Amino acid sequence: GDGDPGGTSAILAGEAGADIANIGVDEAFAFIVDFDANFATTPNVVAGVSFPRSLPTGYRVREVFLPDLGLVAAFLDGYYGNEIGATAGSGVFASPSPSQPHLEFTIVGFSQLPGFDTLDPNDPDQTVGLAFRAGSGADAGIGDEIIEMFPSAQDFFDDDGDDIPNEFDPDSDNDGISDVTERDLEDVDTNNDCFLSPDEILASGLDTDMDGDIDINDGYISADTDNDGNPDFLDTDADGDTILDIHEADTVNFDDNDDLTITPDEFGDVGCPTNDELPDTDGDDTPDYRDLDTDGDGIPDEDEAGDDDPQTPPVDTDDDDLPDYRDPDSDGDGLPDDEEIDIGTDPLDPDTDDDGLLDGVDQDPLFPGDGLDPDIGVPNSGANVQVQGSGFAGCTLNKGLQSGNHTAVIMLVLMALGVFMMRRKQTVLRAVFFFSILVLMPAQSYALNAEQFKPTFDNLGLFNLYDARTLQKRAWSAGASLSFAQNPVELGLISTGQRLDSLVDYHVGMTLTGAYGINDWITVGLVVPFFPNLKIEPVGTSVGTSSAAFGDIGLAGKFRLWDYTMQSNENIQMAVAVIPYVNFPTGSTSKFTGDKSLTGGVRGAYELNIGVNKVVGNLGLRLRQKETLFNLAIGQELLYGVGFQRPIWQPWDLHVLTEMNGSTTFNGFGSRANRSPLEWLLGARKGFLESRLQATLGAGFGITNGYGSPDYRVFAMVNYQGAPIKKRVRGGSTSTTEKRVTYKSYVRLEGGQIVILEPIHFETARWKILPESQPVVKAVANLMRGQPWIRHVVVEGHTDHRGSDQYNLNLSANRANEVRLALIKHGVEKSRVSSRGMGEQQPIKTNKTVEGMAKNRRVEFHIVEVQKINEKEEVTEKTEKVTKSKRKR
Repeated sequence: GDGDPGGTSAILAGEAGADIANIGVDEAFAFIVDFDANFATTPNVVAGVSFPRSLPTGYRVREVFLPDLGLVAAFLDGYYGNEIGATAGSGVFASPSPSQPHLEFTIVGFSQLPGFDTLDPNDPDQTVGLAFRAGSGADAGIGDEIIEMFPSAQDFFDDDGDDIPNEFDPDSDNDGISDVTERDLEDVDTNNDCFLSPDEILASGLDTDMDGDIDINDGYISADTDNDGNPDFLDTDADGDTILDIHEADTVNFDDNDDLTITPDEFGDVGCPTNDELPDTDGDDTPDYRDLDTDGDGIPDEDEAGDDDPQTPPVDTDDDDLPDYRDPDSDGDGLPDDEEIDIGTDPLDPDTDDDGLLDGVDQDPLFPGDGLDPDIGVPNSGANVQVQGSGFAGCTLNKGLQSGNHTAVIMLVLMALGVFMMRRKQTVLRAVFFFSILVLMPAQSYALNAEQFKPTFDNLGLFNLYDARTLQKRAWSAGASLSFAQNPVELGLISTGQRLDSLVDYHVGMTLTGAYGINDWITVGLVVPFFPNLKIEPVGTSVGTSSAAFGDIGLAGKFRLWDYTMQSNENIQMAVAVIPYVNFPTGSTSKFTGDKSLTGGVRGAYELNIGVNKVVGNLGLRLRQKETLFNLAIGQELLYGVGFQRPIWQPWDLHVLTEMNGSTTFNGFGSRANRSPLEWLLGARKGFLESRLQATLGAGFGITNGYGSPDYRVFAMVNYQGAPIKKRVRGGSTSTTEKRVTYKSYVRLEGGQIVILEPIHFETARWKILPESQPVVKAVANLMRGQPWIRHVVVEGHTDHRGSDQYNLNLSANRANEVRLALIKHGVEKSRVSSRGMGEQQPIKTNKTVEGMAKNRRVEFHIVEVQKINEKEEVTEKTEKVTKSKRKR
């Protein structure tokens, strides 16, 4: 004060300030504000006086550091800074009595102080330094006192603009809910006055750093329900549901001036209710202002609020003075909102089907008429129920093409392409066959083939996905698979996909496959599916029956179009193939295992090998006439899939495989999830008999609820790849000049060579023989051991032109020597076999094509020394006997 109790200013008196009588000796008092909370540097504001001097009006900024030497000494040296003018008002700093010029001042708004704009209100670690210093030069009864505090910077802001700093504001966001409540500190406010007094804070034990506040420095973080970075006590919509807290806390009733804010005067009428005392409509112990579904009806408050503008009052559809977000029956039709969501009716429309009956009393509120299936148990109709699968969720793609029935034309083009890519002398026969297939295609029909597990016909890919490999010329393969699928076809609500009833409870499927290599880049095959056990519950019945059915038998071909090996890294190889196919309508449409008409299409297969890792991608078309079952309409489809294979234990020939494959129809391209089945499969594959026999086990589930996607699927597969079938040599006599001996379909004697009928493969850029080629090497060894007249064989290695001459020479020599060592290991005497590398010197095909380079990478076996054999001598092996021809040796 000014030392004159009789001259106390109105400002000081209004703030209940005490005016201390002037002692009459050197005195000093200062109020220091430092916004970086570091008194070791220059404070931002110093307001105060020392010694009886005349003071100018206005407000002073101290720009010089006050050394901690006591106030008297400190103020002797320029205790004033520059005057900042009247921006803060004379009430901030005034001396009403020049004759008794001691200071009285009141800080009425910290935002007026210089440096305030450097504070960050969103930084919970930022604090402000406040210091009060008082003393007397003569120390006449008043000792030097220094009080320092470091409250949170946030306390100095006035977020709601009511001219009350947050530190002193019981309701910082003016929503009628006290900060104490929104900070979950009701237990600290023991007298329930909406303020935390120093004594209450001290007694709580939460103020660990003893700064007079409970904040992040004490390990306390204020609640932020909607995680928007704005704590609830500063957020007018704490849960972010577009409904203001003032509505959800019912404090809008105290908003006398209808400005959707509670002023300090209005706040006094509200009182200080705790979270337990605030409205909790659904009784879930979460007050409405923090509850995203206030009435617990399954519809978020944001959807029931009406207008997204928070300033607009929440909507009340049925005008019952209970807003929708608090009304479990928003439209007042007698049917609770959560039940309406389950059955697909509109919770905001009391008569969803517009038949004059409220949804709550309408036996079929979705559609005028009878229900679709007697055992569904909820109101439904064909207009709102769909046929679907039972995968996890639906996916929505962009709406696209609408296509008609051009299956016959496209199939004709594809099959004709396959015909003319084969040998010309067979063209007429194959053309007649394929044209016959096309003639069999019937007119428009309606059915549903829901089987999505379709193993590859050549057994060279993953499960359903093809790679780009083809069988060798005249090689063959055969396979069988067994699968079990749970709930692949069902009835569900269009609005939510909720399952209402199963149409196919389960099915057990068995598929037989076979394939044959026309030449090294064309393979043809057959697929025969059969379902030995299905439990079907036809639409309109409530009892399921078990039965068996065939699927659609299919014919297919695979054409390997492109191979590529990177010259810089032989570990990276790529290939592409196309697979045209046609399926005959041999399945049962009533049991969802076949189409009523001929179907077909083409699929492209891309294969990428990086070392031992294989990645496969498929993209194709399924050409079919439109099939419709209730709200499921299936037409021509896009097929897609991606998969991966990797060996996990090479000594056991054990591999892990995974794939994701699906389809979507072109009529309403991906617009409904039930038209876009998608499955994920995972399994392991074990090779036997040097990988010719393979067994696979796996499982998977439906990702979308597309038709045919099951809850889960388990399956087993087995396949065998046979060696090339040898072509019969017509005619011949004992006078021929060529000796031929074939050993178990892998090798034969021809002239002065042991001709291998399959190439020997090595690891890329290495000379280790791959397991798939071990049978060939073993066959050469067995032949030599069974033909003692072969005295010496030279194993000769060759490469293509890639790489330097010396590199290729060394590589070919190492590979030839590796084969020599393998022959010795299989029982051939060391003296009978030697090796040499020829590098790239003797190509047999052009190196300008991938096929030519593959032919040039080879191993040859040259017979360089033989025992003389008499004319017509019998040469015998364990499994066959061949008559020798006359030959000069």
